[in-house]
Amino acid sequence: MKKEYSWKLAVDGETHVVRCVPFKTVFDVYVDDELAIRVPRHNEEGTDMEEDVRVGSKVCRFVVYDGEPDLAVDGLLMGAERELRRRDLRYRLLMIFGGLAAAAMSAFAAFLWFVFEAAGQPIFGGYVTLTFIAIFGISGLTLMFFGLKPNKRY
Repeated sequence: MKKEYSWKLAVDGETHVVRCVPFKTVFDVYVDDELAIRVPRHNEEGTDMEEDVRVGSKVCRFVVYDGEPDLAVDGLLMGAERELRRRDLRYRLLMIFGGLAAAAMSAFAAFLWFVFEAAGQPIFGGYVTLTFIAIFGISGLTLMFFGLKPNKRY
């Protein structure tokens, strides 16, 4: 017999039951015994998937991480009791470190530009190059800002 997954949640004072029935090629997700969505078991990118499912007046996320289905309500996975942002954390860290590297390289290039300009031997060219260095640094800081900004997607 197939293993069924079931979650109970209260929305607007009513208790709803969300069931997931896995088949060989799809996951059927039922809300109060009515088929809500049908999600293919495998997608082009791999096994991690996320789909919206409406439960009462609330939009929840049906997720499949590492082949295991789960239901995310308000950013919290119901079955695992862990945060949904597991994958988003990886991207945020990449944005932070990438922005930090870009800003550090820009600061070092600007420092070299000023040192050699003060010595009377410009190595980079002129103020146009300094402008591009500043743009690169601002882009790095912007990347860091968006990496640190809280994600309000869910």
